[in-house]
Amino acid sequence: MGHMRLGDLPRTRKWQQVVGLIEGGAGTAQLANATISAAERGLIVVAALGCIIYEVVKAHGSLSTALADAKADLAKAEATVESLLTDAKKVV
Repeated sequence: MGHMRLGDLPRTRKWQQVVGLIEGGAGTAQLANATISAAERGLIVVAALGCIIYEVVKAHGSLSTALADAKADLAKAEATVESLLTDAKKVV
């Protein structure tokens, strides 16, 4: 059932060793060590992608906050300019 969801194992030498250990009736510890070794590169890539995604989301949050602050500052500046123009019209 898992093979239908996960697909085929990569055909690397390390994964072929894992399959060979399974076929040979290797012990749990030996099989676990071989599987960890075979999956190590993929796990490193997944961890790196997770870090990248975290940093992008964090940066997006900071950017969103900065944009919201800038928008509020712009609204204040617009109000000030409008007030100055209104006062200037009264003088003229």
